[in-house]
Amino acid sequence: MDDYSDWLRRATSARWFSNLVLFAAIAVAAWVLSLVFWRFAFPPEQAVATDTAMDAKAALGRVVARHWFGVPVSVTTANPTISTDVKLRGVVAQSASRKSGMAIFSVQGGPDKVFAVGEEISPGISLIGVQAKSVTIRRSGREEQVALPQRGRS
Repeated sequence: MDDYSDWLRRATSARWFSNLVLFAAIAVAAWVLSLVFWRFAFPPEQAVATDTAMDAKAALGRVVARHWFGVPVSVTTANPTISTDVKLRGVVAQSASRKSGMAIFSVQGGPDKVFAVGEEISPGISLIGVQAKSVTIRRSGREEQVALPQRGRS
């Protein structure tokens, strides 16, 4: 009888130990699976470098200075021009209102420059409005609408 109780004690302690090991293995597996799930379900946010004080005009000026589509060639054809020394190259309309936005002009055949609404493009010529495909300028007190040049023409 003593042998039976000794055997029973060893068997119960072995079963208890194996159950403890099994429980620990299941707990570790559940913990690892939950980490993997949360990592893929909700990845950590990436820090994005932004300059909140960035000036839009300066940023557009840097874009224009890169000449992504080549350096403009000065051609004296029937392009939409304000005068012989100022040419409209592009627009950045910021909203439906024409009171905001910027336009890109080439002044006296020089490099393209960015002008915001209200700025003077050339002596006597001011930018007063920007639309999606045209700008409004004031020259000698008179408002004029100038359209962007057609594609393929400078």
